[in-house]
Amino acid sequence: TVNVSGTFHNTNDLTLSDPGDVVNISALNNQGSVNVASGTSLNITGGGIGATDVAASTSYDLAGSFSVVNGSVATSALAHLASVEGNLFLESGQTYSFGPLTNSGGVYLSNGTTVSVTGDVTNSGEFRTGYRGGNNTVNVSGTFHNANDLTLSDPGDVVNVGALNNQG
Repeated sequence: TVNVSGTFHNTNDLTLSDPGDVVNISALNNQGSVNVASGTSLNITGGGIGATDVAASTSYDLAGSFSVVNGSVATSALAHLASVEGNLFLESGQTYSFGPLTNSGGVYLSNGTTVSVTGDVTNSGEFRTGYRGGNNTVNVSGTFHNANDLTLSDPGDVVNVGALNNQG
């Protein structure tokens, strides 16, 4: 276990690779790549709402747990994610819930992961299921506005949308 009482400024690579690895940080400033392997945990312990954006030239590869802790309550550090300009790999088999989402980078689901979006998705990047394993589900209550690439790659992958506006 690693504990950081201040802000962790990541300009290169933060990787948790061995099952049981735990990193607790007060705040995260990601300007590089964050890799959380299966069986590992990255916790933002200073409270707040977690990551709201995956900035261009950054990435999050999440097969383990990525949480924000407010008081003693841990919730998904991606619960308030609104935009992706970099790359977001969700491969934990967990369920992620977002509000409206804009993607001009890459969103990749694998290993039985579910993404539920309340509202619209505006995609001008790549939105792909089955990146490293199938049985992924995307639920969008509003309209999926696709201007580039929406790909279902593996058996069992499903995308459910309120409406589809496909320009890609």
